Amino acid sequence: MAKKEAQDKRVDQAQRVQTQNSAKKNNSKKNNKEIIKRDIILAYALENALAHEGRAQGGAVIPKLFQAGLKKEQIKDVIKDVNETITKVNLMKKEEQETEFA
Repeated sequence: MAKKEAQDKRVDQAQRVQTQNSAKKNNSKKNNKEIIKRDIILAYALENALAHEGRAQGGAVIPKLFQAGLKKEQIKDVIKDVNETITKVNLMKKEEQETEFA
């Protein structure tokens, strides 16, 4: 009986550790997504658009995000935001871009 109780105790402890590790991973994923905020993406997209006659280019914005702390494995988490922001910026008039960037 004592063996069974000890085994059950070890299983319970292993399950708690697994649950804690899973929660840490989930929190880590949330934090990764929050590393590059939309306002940072917007700032780089506006800067790029103003340098290129009002047209932002994703290929030029993404390297700037790496400089801001984006990790290679996080690209898939922020690429949608980057593309949406670039589309938004490209739909703005140049005057709107200048005002927003200032």
